[in-house]
Amino acid sequence: MAELMEYSNLLDRADECEDPYMRLVFATSWAISVYYAYQRTWKPFNPILGETYEMVNHSGVTFIAEQVSHHPPMSAGHAENEHFAYDVTSKLKTKFLGNSLDVYPVGRTHVTLKRDGVVLDLVPPPTKPCGWFGAGRYEVDGYVYNAAEEPQILMTGKWNESMSYQPCDMEGEPLPGTELKEVWHIADAPKNDKFQYTYFAHKINSFDTAPKRLLASDSRLRPDRCALEKGDLSKSGAEKSRLEERQRAEKREREAKHHEFTPRWFDLTEEVTPTPWGDLEVYQYNNKYNEHRAAVDSSDSIDEVDVKLIEFNPWQYGNLSAE
Repeated sequence: MAELMEYSNLLDRADECEDPYMRLVFATSWAISVYYAYQRTWKPFNPILGETYEMVNHSGVTFIAEQVSHHPPMSAGHAENEHFAYDVTSKLKTKFLGNSLDVYPVGRTHVTLKRDGVVLDLVPPPTKPCGWFGAGRYEVDGYVYNAAEEPQILMTGKWNESMSYQPCDMEGEPLPGTELKEVWHIADAPKNDKFQYTYFAHKINSFDTAPKRLLASDSRLRPDRCALEKGDLSKSGAEKSRLEERQRAEKREREAKHHEFTPRWFDLTEEVTPTPWGDLEVYQYNNKYNEHRAAVDSSDSIDEVDVKLIEFNPWQYGNLSAE
């Protein structure tokens, strides 16, 4: 989720834009930009229920995400700056096909542009099917339409490279005297990077974008992730197993006490959004994180703590054995 903020300047431009069609060009290009990260096909660490991620120090953007459900796995996120507010509920739906596994990213993304209060409901754009020998791979084509469903601007590009736009006629053909202009380009990445990260993706995995008093539930503090980053695969695997066993123990404790897990920063709403892969329950940001961060940042009574020394703690119950 946080990787989308690498190109948050596109949402800033959408908010500042007077032209409603160009506003959609900027917002759509921003939504497409995250597809680059989908090239990473290896299995990530499963988020622990209650795990969070905070980001500050990037173009005035504040970001918070929380794992709000374990079965089914669901995350909710919120980001904002002076130009926009971003809200997402994300859920993975899987389908086993015998010798393969299909994964469907089910989600609802709302972006509110603050100047005019415009709310954009963003859905994954259509991509071209890949032909033999990779023909058409990564390509995205589409149009920005007016209220009468007439094309106004054509958009074309590759989601792993760049997106461009050009004014068009009612038939979708480029207008004479206009030219294709690039609106977004993938950011630079370290050469031969084993993680396929841009420089920004590396930055958000570091403590450079963490607030001074980080939540103990933050993903950066996971011991399995830290061990993997250092190349200690054995320790990473052991720590991953330990966290998952602790999570199972938490579930048993909740069931024994007839408790329900309640997310800290997001509330479950009554809204259910239909998607091509099933209905999606929607979580809403409750603004408590803003209140928490404002209180912590303005407090002089709490000593500064080295965030790297904070123990990972997303747990609902303290001192609970994993046995």
